Amino acid sequence: MLLWHAFKTWPRVLLSLLFPEKENIALARHVGATGDLSAFEKIPLLGKVPLPDTYALFPYWEPLVRDTIWLFKYRGEQRAAALFAPLLYRHLIVPLLTHNNSGEKPILIPMPLSRERLRERGFNQAEVLAEEIEGVSNGGVLAARGILVRNKKTEHQARLKKKTDRNKNVENSFEINPPARLAGKYIFLIDDIVTTGATSGEARRVLLRAGAEKVIVIAIAH
Repeated sequence: MLLWHAFKTWPRVLLSLLFPEKENIALARHVGATGDLSAFEKIPLLGKVPLPDTYALFPYWEPLVRDTIWLFKYRGEQRAAALFAPLLYRHLIVPLLTHNNSGEKPILIPMPLSRERLRERGFNQAEVLAEEIEGVSNGGVLAARGILVRNKKTEHQARLKKKTDRNKNVENSFEINPPARLAGKYIFLIDDIVTTGATSGEARRVLLRAGAEKVIVIAIAH
């Protein structure tokens, strides 16, 4: 039922990202400016979501979460990453570190953007987030950019209604940068939002095929 709910609500996700409610933007900007995490700490944590090895910090429909992500992603307010990073690390990543049997520090791999989208946006929000998480971890986990890359521009997933279309849209859209050696690595795949899991699932498949021991998706919201 939860997966079906995600499939049904994807148009609302797109609309809310494009047209956030103005009354919530002021609060999100205030939280970003002050760095006060108390407002986020009042929101119930989500944790494991009904997708393989996928965890999200908050429900996407919490207004403060939704609009802070919007400011981060579409208005370039990168200080939002400094708000989410300690919460992601403390509540999601630290509990999962106990399952790391690789003998090495886990690595954070940000969900890549296509070159076209990176030019449009000017930055990759997942990269900024991964670097902030590395910082708050005091070296406990290491951010690694450029390992997972997008080899083509795809349609926005939220514009595709059928699950089969979403899966086909991202099929073979990722590849590993040839010098990367992932055999036995314990990986956290970092993204801002996970909805149906088609994109993160394809990225996980590529990383596991490259030899990673474990790939866990970590997102701000679902």
